[in-house]
Amino acid sequence: MVCAVHVRTVEAAGQAAEQQYQKARSKYYELINSRQTGQQAEWLICIEMFRRVWSEHPKTKRASDALFSAGLLYWNMHQRFGKQSNLYGAIKAYEQLVDAYPKSTLADDALYNTAIIYHEDMGDRRQALQVLNRILQLYPRGDMASQARSLLKKLRGGAAPNKEASGVVIEDIRYWSNPAYTRVSIYLSRAAAYHHHFLKKDPRLQTPPRLYVDVRGAKLSAKLQRNMKLKDALLQRVRSGQFDQNVARVVLDMNSVYDYQISARSEPHRIIIDVQGERPRQTLVAEIVDAELKQTISAAAPQAKTVQKKPDKVKTAVSKHGSAKKTSPDIPGIEMNLQQAPIRTIVIDPGHGGDDPGAVGPGGTREKAVVLGIALKLRDVLRKNQRYKVILTRDHDVFVPLQERSRLANQMRGDLFISIHANASRKRKASGISTYIFDDATDEYSKRLAQRENASIHQGEMQDEDILQRIFKSMSKNFFTYQSADLASMVQRAMVKSLKSRYKKVQDLGVKGAMFYVLWNTDMPAILVETSFITNATEERRLRSDFYQLELAKSLGKGISKFLNTPRYAKSSPRS
Repeated sequence: MVCAVHVRTVEAAGQAAEQQYQKARSKYYELINSRQTGQQAEWLICIEMFRRVWSEHPKTKRASDALFSAGLLYWNMHQRFGKQSNLYGAIKAYEQLVDAYPKSTLADDALYNTAIIYHEDMGDRRQALQVLNRILQLYPRGDMASQARSLLKKLRGGAAPNKEASGVVIEDIRYWSNPAYTRVSIYLSRAAAYHHHFLKKDPRLQTPPRLYVDVRGAKLSAKLQRNMKLKDALLQRVRSGQFDQNVARVVLDMNSVYDYQISARSEPHRIIIDVQGERPRQTLVAEIVDAELKQTISAAAPQAKTVQKKPDKVKTAVSKHGSAKKTSPDIPGIEMNLQQAPIRTIVIDPGHGGDDPGAVGPGGTREKAVVLGIALKLRDVLRKNQRYKVILTRDHDVFVPLQERSRLANQMRGDLFISIHANASRKRKASGISTYIFDDATDEYSKRLAQRENASIHQGEMQDEDILQRIFKSMSKNFFTYQSADLASMVQRAMVKSLKSRYKKVQDLGVKGAMFYVLWNTDMPAILVETSFITNATEERRLRSDFYQLELAKSLGKGISKFLNTPRYAKSSPRS
């Protein structure tokens, strides 16, 4: 009986995946065959349709087909719109296919397409050679092997391809951790083929879940620490050893695992392993944030009772259908239906921190301290709404690499990402409030501002995660760009309206675009708020004030709530 139910479940998933795939495929041919260039948004929506087939039905046969189609769409977007960033989108889709479905008949095709992109579209002969060698190492009998050999011969000027990577040294193993996930980086002297295997927990042998990675043709550096014990929620330790003459093995002993991803990177050469915990949506950045979330959840029911006992503190409205709605006393005018509204996860990112003080005002006020104060107050404002779950990327004076801030928001399934900063200028009289989205810079000042805020990309363990120039030289719009623009507009209006009613000479600098690294690659609407100019003596004094920080927090909360309650967004499902 159980077996029959399982078969029906698998069949239903397969049918759903097939329907979604065919719908996306129909849109794909419409775009490819159209003589009109069209809008990039149409292409990105189609890519998202394919990616949903993969994310929602990863175990169906259409999952790998969908990733391959997404790669082809990105490649065609480059030909239509001439943006190199689309090439990196194609490469990423192909890499995901190979990592997730190495036995797929499309895996070697994805690698060959990647080699062609590097060779013909990017003019990167070295990367093309690495990918072609990888095809012959992983798929020597595949249908793309002969084409890979032919192209290798051409690129090498007649030299025969290496059959096995050799002379590879595992030079170092590093890790970066928070309670939500852990990243392990295996640094290599050169690119090498590898494969991995996951072993489940074995109660009989009393062994934990393990993941091992075998690197072919590799030796261990004499300086390498062979047994690293980790004070980590997800990993117990990382072990390395020489499995045989041609294979070096790295083993991760785990405490718990929800999911993991493995990928190869270059500049420098390394193998990246991301391990995600069993309950990632309930695990937060820091222990104190985890405790705060538990407090919020436990307090939700009593708060609802309090609302019923004390109706004078919460206005009650009756809709035309007769259903009661509650209005938050802290954010007036924003209705929320406690029974129907989904819980939304809001990620607040106080800029800078630790060794990175940010801008410093004429009175010595540091940006990192001011924005943390605003972020903590905004957290408290938002948590009074029972339908919001709030996460901070940092809750004390600590440095968090820019790469980890947006990645953390994605790991936490955030619905919104709000990065809080204080502006700065050489012109001491410069003042005002502005809100940014990730887009082409609208003016020279915005370009310089983004460069200043992005400066910390060169600090910390993860400095080499992505090559910034590749992103900035050719940026295509994020799928959430338009929602981010709506959010930015509502937040900007709320801040300006609130502060103008209490303070003189509040300049509305509007909503702008700039290439802030912290906003790039967020899988949700994301904005960066420049609350005031810390370099302006008057605004510096305001920023130091707890009252001003609270007013900013309340106005940010109003803008956020207004966005989350707009019909076109309120009806959408929260990320899960």
